[in-house]
Amino acid sequence: MKLKDKVALITGSGSGIGRAASVLFAREGAKVLLADINKKSNQATLEIIKDSNGNAVPFQVDISDSKSVQEMVSFTVEKFNGIDILYNCAGINSLGSIEEINESEFDRMISINLKGTFLCCKCVIPIMRKQVSSVIINQGSCAGHSGTPNMAVYAATKAAIINFTKSLAWELAQFNIRVNSTSPGSVDTVMMNESVEYFSKKDSRSPKEIRNEFEKAHALNRWARPEEIAAVALFLASDDASFITGADLAVDGGYTAH
Repeated sequence: MKLKDKVALITGSGSGIGRAASVLFAREGAKVLLADINKKSNQATLEIIKDSNGNAVPFQVDISDSKSVQEMVSFTVEKFNGIDILYNCAGINSLGSIEEINESEFDRMISINLKGTFLCCKCVIPIMRKQVSSVIINQGSCAGHSGTPNMAVYAATKAAIINFTKSLAWELAQFNIRVNSTSPGSVDTVMMNESVEYFSKKDSRSPKEIRNEFEKAHALNRWARPEEIAAVALFLASDDASFITGADLAVDGGYTAH
């Protein structure tokens, strides 16, 4: 029960890493606000948590919209009387060369990945400043550390989030708010499998070949399970990481180690 009686707001809770983190945080005693734009998938996450007698409430949010984010934060405070942990897990990816990515796709990735992270942080900080201590965890990526063809804009948003995290850690340390990020490698999620399909069609190779190529890019020669990334987020959210702020933890199976 590492998060007993803590209130955790998790975006992107309807699938992938966000769902895994929501389930894990609830199991560890947190009261979880499930925030996702997809109402149906978010409800599925809620049912998983309810089956384990966890405490969670869903909220449909568009993190790229400031009004929607503020409504989410206000709802969380009204429901749980505070916010101890913010995990900015929501994000999207549009694959393609810089010539293929159009302006609307660029704007959407910036709006959700970067602006969404900014808005969620901006809205919860006034709440967190009133508390004894709080934690913000942002979602980076190994793509934010190294060049990745056909992912330039996505990589740019993740590199920005990593530096945003480091800067915010210094800004908020005086209020005892720790700010860290995680940078996963390939994780077995819908988004990653969509990437496999994209490169399979682009290179006229089988999905199995593409997946094997992605796996071999990691020293551990496999993809992560969403639960493995969630476990690191749990560590950062807990008192076990009480002296860690401004850090980006590579949870990438050795991808960035070469």
